[in-house]
Amino acid sequence: MIDEGYIKYKIKWDKKQVIHFKEIEGLNKARKVIYSQNWLGYCAKQKVGYGNISCRRVLGQNQFIISGTQTGNVKELNETEYSLVLTCKINENAVHCVGLTKASSEALTHSIIYQHKEKCNAVIHIHEKQLWEYLSDRVETTPPNISYGTVEMAKAIEYILQNNDTASGVIVMLGHEDGILAYGENLDQVISILEKHESERILKKK
Repeated sequence: MIDEGYIKYKIKWDKKQVIHFKEIEGLNKARKVIYSQNWLGYCAKQKVGYGNISCRRVLGQNQFIISGTQTGNVKELNETEYSLVLTCKINENAVHCVGLTKASSEALTHSIIYQHKEKCNAVIHIHEKQLWEYLSDRVETTPPNISYGTVEMAKAIEYILQNNDTASGVIVMLGHEDGILAYGENLDQVISILEKHESERILKKK
């Protein structure tokens, strides 16, 4: 079951266009890869999109561009389907974003990674059941009783980032079925991390 798609944070949304097409070219290139793998998409049964992608807008700052809520089923996004997250206040469960669409339901989760990983400039959240199961005892995991898009999830990820110096760049969300987070210095690195683990999973299966 896809537990995804619905915004749980308090939102301040400035509905105006601020994102330019050149800013999303790299995001769309990476998104095309994960879309082709069915790592993001749309669950028709539950009528929700799943998976999201983001990158810092300016290196060294915590503002980031993220795919909009309920866009998982769109093959290629344009500048109106991304949102610029200006601030996230974790303890208040509050997100301030600007754009012609609201930020993904996982905006808080992406934000906490950017806040604690200065060299991280890209985050990808995918859904893949077999990879999720394979990684669940191989990388860092959040507790199984914590749901997506919550303050608790953001704090669980914060704890991992603060207490594990050997973080792999991948976090399995045990309470968010099939949900996997990957992060790195750039989008290409994040894609490589995911593809490496998927290749290992396939080889292990043989």
